[in-house]
Amino acid sequence: EPNIDEVVQTHEVFANVSKGQLAKKSELFQDFETEDVEEIILKLLQEGEIPVSEMERKSISESLSRDIAKIISEKCVNTETNRPYTVTMIEKMMKECHINLQPNKSAKHQALKAIEKLMESGKYKIKPAMMEIVISLDPKIVEEVSPKILLHVHHITRQGLNSEGIFEMKAVIEQKDYHFLTGTLSEVAKNRYCVEILGAARPEQTSGGKRKPPPSSHSSSVAPIPELTSSIPEEESSEVVSLPPSSKEEPEKAPTRGGGGGGVDSEDDEYAQAAKPIEKQQKKANRKRKNRTYVNDEEDVGA
Repeated sequence: EPNIDEVVQTHEVFANVSKGQLAKKSELFQDFETEDVEEIILKLLQEGEIPVSEMERKSISESLSRDIAKIISEKCVNTETNRPYTVTMIEKMMKECHINLQPNKSAKHQALKAIEKLMESGKYKIKPAMMEIVISLDPKIVEEVSPKILLHVHHITRQGLNSEGIFEMKAVIEQKDYHFLTGTLSEVAKNRYCVEILGAARPEQTSGGKRKPPPSSHSSSVAPIPELTSSIPEEESSEVVSLPPSSKEEPEKAPTRGGGGGGVDSEDDEYAQAAKPIEKQQKKANRKRKNRTYVNDEEDVGA
């Protein structure tokens, strides 16, 4: 703001604001080496510090401490379980390790320094978490660059061409090796690579602890790309396989009733034999019914 009247409420310099006591000219000259009030006001605006109350200072300190602890929780894990610590546990570690906070420095910078102090103390089972990254390469330089990448990464989880024809390698790497990897790629691959940090690796991806040795040859380090196969189905064979005479099915013969035909198969014979008793019972019942009807008719006539 060029207009100083829009910034200050009064063109005066106070020795004690709460009491309304103005600073004497001798005090101004002693502190600022000048008695020009306008010049002193500009200097205070550019180099002065805003007075902060005790409550505000405590709130700022707690907020900064929590931000630092959150960054440490995201970047570090337990050495035994490979699981991250909670923010509350990190804050407790920082207090026990007597880590001093500096309000004029960023939380990320102080978090990196705090990680070093926590590891150097030897009291806590803490280490930097591994990172999950994706390396994109020009397919033409994969054979040349891949063996050098394997020297810096912990292990590779996936590799192959993406939909755009770019070779992608998804890997897990330790934080301390990241700068060595990018330096190697800048020397070997020039501007034909890209590295993307996905975040902290999941615990199941870092199990094992030790770096997996790179394969002895490139053919075993980079999985071969499967060849495209034609989707057109093959023509069916026109050859006809003839069945042996014994396997040809004979046409079924229509069953005939009676005993002299000889064309009824075994199933029809069994059915006919099973039905004979039933037919006899039905004929016997019909004869009884006819006899009963004949007797009734005679009685009606006699009456």
